[in-house]
Order: sequence, then C-alpha cells, then structure tokens
Amino acid sequence: PAHITKERMAKLAFGMMRTNNKLAQAAKRNPASFVNAIMHASKLGLEPGIDAHLVPYENKRQNTVEIQCIPDYRGLLKLARNSGEITSISIQIAYTNDTFDLSLGTEDKMTHKPKLTGDRGEPMLVYAVAKFRDGSHHVEWMSVEDINRIRDGSSGYRIALATAKKYDRQPDSPWISSWEEMARKTMARRISKYLPRSIEIQNVEKLMDAGDKGV
Repeated sequence: PAHITKERMAKLAFGMMRTNNKLAQAAKRNPASFVNAIMHASKLGLEPGIDAHLVPYENKRQNTVEIQCIPDYRGLLKLARNSGEITSISIQIAYTNDTFDLSLGTEDKMTHKPKLTGDRGEPMLVYAVAKFRDGSHHVEWMSVEDINRIRDGSSGYRIALATAKKYDRQPDSPWISSWEEMARKTMARRISKYLPRSIEIQNVEKLMDAGDKGV
C-alpha cells in the first residue's frame, strides 16, 4: 500500500530486531523466513511493532525456526475498516468499578461509563461494537471467564506454563504480561466473523489459528 514505504518498513524491521533478541537470533538462523514475514506485513498494509508482530516458531521437524507475521487487534481492526463497509469499530474492557449495563433483545442497548479516578477494579467483560455504512451495527461481548477459556486452550500459553514449571521460573507469555491486549485481540477475532469477509482477514485468521495450535 502507498502509505508504507520500503524505507519505513526496513526501519521498523531493524527496530524490532534491536529490541527483541529472540527475533534477531531467529532472523540470523532463517533470513528468508524473516524477509517473507516482512513482505507479508507489507502486502497487508500492517506495520511490525505497531499493529503486527513478528513471531518466531521452532520447526523441530526441519530443525529450523520460522517467523510469522501475526497482526494484533489493531491490525485486525485496520483490515476490517479497509473493507469500506464499516464506519467505526471499537473494542473496550469494562471493569468492576465502572458503570456498565447491557441489554440484549430486539434492540441491543449498552451503557459504559469508565471510572475516571481511582481504582477501576478487575476486568469484568470485553466488548466490541461495529457500525456499518448502512446504519446497522453489531455488538459482541465476552466475559473474563470466556476469554480465559480461550487462553487456556492456546498451545503457546500451555507451553509457556510447562516451560516455566520445568525450569522453576516465571512464565513468559503475553497472556500474563499483557492480558488486556490479548483479551482485545481475542475479541477482535470473535467480531471479525460477523464483519465483511476479505481475503486478507481470512488469511490472517488462518495464521493466528495456526499460531494458537503451535504450528
């Protein structure tokens, strides 16, 4: 896409390697895979480190490492907006000390007033609202329990817990260090099933599903 120049993409790629030693080592082991991941991000119009991540996966069968371009929730929403059928889409987290009310039926009604000062409490619910060009809208929501069930089924999360237990250390997983970001990403994947289906979104979902399964 015109808004991404080769110079900017190169700058972003080198910036990620400088700040992520695991990615840098993977790029040295398999430069072609690294280049392919950058090219994939470029074709999708996504920027590594901003709305997409370059994630190394061990390929034990071929004794190498492969790098995948995995969009985060911002990247998924950007791809959804690119369809031209969506006027706005947002993903929010409601906390226990916020004022929140949800009514479902012939007309979905939602009120969310975040607590602006003091402790907002614990995450209670994640929701997304998409508004379409024809004036209609779609609402999706998931409880924290729903989100965590998906987390617990993720191969990457299970491997992180098993590795931490084996070596008696803290788990290294974005589900632990960035739960809110992962929750928003999970919700983005949920609502994308009800949005205009572009080839880009379908391909991205296949990549993310493979990553969850450790493939």
